[in-house]
Amino acid sequence: MYSYNKEQADGHSANNFITVVMTERGVGLQEAFDFAGEYFGNLVNEFVERKASIPSWGPGIDDAVSQYASGLERWVGGYLEWCLSSRRYFGESVEEVRRTRKVVLKQRAQKQSSRVSFFTFLPLLITLSLSVTYYLLPNFSQLYVRFLH
Repeated sequence: MYSYNKEQADGHSANNFITVVMTERGVGLQEAFDFAGEYFGNLVNEFVERKASIPSWGPGIDDAVSQYASGLERWVGGYLEWCLSSRRYFGESVEEVRRTRKVVLKQRAQKQSSRVSFFTFLPLLITLSLSVTYYLLPNFSQLYVRFLH
């Protein structure tokens, strides 16, 4: 969610969660953010509930599980803190975003054409195809059998 503004402005939002929600649900930007906020809020609530219901396996294991769960909490909290203190996603307005939690969308940059002829990559594609065929296919059945057992 935090990266959406930067990615859409740079023309790289195709696999951003917000863009995926807009595409898959056929909704606008605000509806996608509303959905994302509710979705991630529910995940946090589920985490808190499940953490509270972790069974006991004895002191050694309980301590390790507790440290792991605390690490997950710190990881998420640290990421959120970094997003709201770094200028990566919000640039000069990071303090304003931190204070108000409102983001003004940047204008999308004009993408320069990056078209490259298919024939430029044809020798590489042929080489890769031959390499994959030569190295992987003879061993594929062995890998497949190992995965089955």
